Amino acid sequence: IVGFGAIGRAVARIGNAFGMQVVAYTPRPPVAPEFPLVRFVSLDELFSQADVVSLNCPQTAENGGFVNAALLERMKRSAFLINVARGGLVNESDLAAALRDGVIAGAGLDVVAVEPMLPENPLLQAPNCIFTPHIAWASLAARQRLTAIVAANLAGYLQGKPINVVNSAWLPATARG
Repeated sequence: IVGFGAIGRAVARIGNAFGMQVVAYTPRPPVAPEFPLVRFVSLDELFSQADVVSLNCPQTAENGGFVNAALLERMKRSAFLINVARGGLVNESDLAAALRDGVIAGAGLDVVAVEPMLPENPLLQAPNCIFTPHIAWASLAARQRLTAIVAANLAGYLQGKPINVVNSAWLPATARG
């Protein structure tokens, strides 16, 4: 598991429930993890050891395209890459070549770098590449949760106690805490 936020942790719980030996990479591993069955390793170790690599991390300016030819070469030939995070994390040309050349066994992608997918995306012609629609947010429960979060964010801001702040630069100085 690459990324150990809420989604990565949920994936770890499911993997543990199925008896999988879970390894994870996160820039700041928990000091006293609530996941004793998860072993935290370096990114290189994770890609070389895992049978399935699941990307569950945000995309930042620093990690765009980090899944490239060099990292894919570290994977087992029998391994699979799953990306349910952000399409820009993966160099799509490198992944298509790795699939075509048998460097890895397959990929399951919920996202691509440009959505909707462009006809010239090299992954469309890549063997053993499965695409699923990125629509987990579309269920009634998910939309109700999103609406509640937006309402809580607005109420918090109006009370001078903002929550879920991604970039505090736009906040008034009194609300930056």
